[in-house]
Amino acid sequence: MAKIIRTKNLSADKTFEPGLTIERGIHSDTVGNPKMAMGHTIIPPGKRNQRHYHVRCDAGMYVLKGRIRMFFGPEFKQQEVMTEPGDFIFAPLRDIRG
Repeated sequence: MAKIIRTKNLSADKTFEPGLTIERGIHSDTVGNPKMAMGHTIIPPGKRNQRHYHVRCDAGMYVLKGRIRMFFGPEFKQQEVMTEPGDFIFAPLRDIRG
């Protein structure tokens, strides 16, 4: 069944990745066992998201403001992409990114 997750009802996590603010929107905390994850993350200039991958779901991202340099794939086949406001990013299950 469809569900609305209102941003005003989310808690900001500033400890999961120090320097970043993360609000988990579509996540196991809010909708049970989703097939994808999506949240609101604030990455201040000069800070970065840790290189990681999701083991239970795909991830969807939308760049609202600023530019983000993203890296996809394993170290030996890494792809670098510069994202801009308005870009959608899809990262499949177990796809390494950072």
